[in-house]
Amino acid sequence: MDKLQEALIWISTANIDDLRNIDTLSYWIGHAGLFFDSRKSPHDPLVSIYGDDVKYMLDSTGKGMWQTPCQLSPFLITLSYKNIKTYLDIGTLTGWTITFIAAYLKRFGLEAVDAIDIDQFCNSETQDIWQQFEIPINYIVCKSSDIEKNISDMYDFIFIDGNHEYANVKEDFQRYGQRTCMMAFHDINDHFCTGVVRLWNEIKLVYRSTYSFTEFIDHPNKYMLMGIGLVEKPYF
Repeated sequence: MDKLQEALIWISTANIDDLRNIDTLSYWIGHAGLFFDSRKSPHDPLVSIYGDDVKYMLDSTGKGMWQTPCQLSPFLITLSYKNIKTYLDIGTLTGWTITFIAAYLKRFGLEAVDAIDIDQFCNSETQDIWQQFEIPINYIVCKSSDIEKNISDMYDFIFIDGNHEYANVKEDFQRYGQRTCMMAFHDINDHFCTGVVRLWNEIKLVYRSTYSFTEFIDHPNKYMLMGIGLVEKPYF
């Protein structure tokens, strides 16, 4: 937790140029800590799915960001130019990723985050950090069927990282896609998450003439793992 707090201190004090430097931001994402994952890369059974970033992986579960720093960094920098005030996070898990993202985007005008999950995965220690650093996160734990009762009609941005089965992620896209003009999916280029990959490719095909798409799929070892897909559509 100390390293996460160190990263948040850096976010709150860094100048804008440093916040938008890909290498610097990637370092601090890694420094905060990556989620413990014992899986090996399907491309090399001797190497972690994180590749060279395994040095940032924490040694216990329940903490860390399940992210690839060199993907999350340019993604966040892109969002920093989008004037995002309101944010919906579907699939918060440990809360570390949304903590880092919300603290970062707060430097660029973020005002409110609704963070949704179906179970209490985010512990009180992480939630205490939100208060300590005045990070505007509203944590909501509820059944999937009750989510729409607990969220706003519109958001500037929505991040989908919930159930990764094809039917579920498609339902998330259909349920929340009309509530924003900008949304992103996690694991669009992941060997293990075929449902997300399938939906992402379908969305690109169906909406290729009306939506714009940006992919963040770099990996320190060039593996097909994780990946973030950003979708932007014309305003209503």
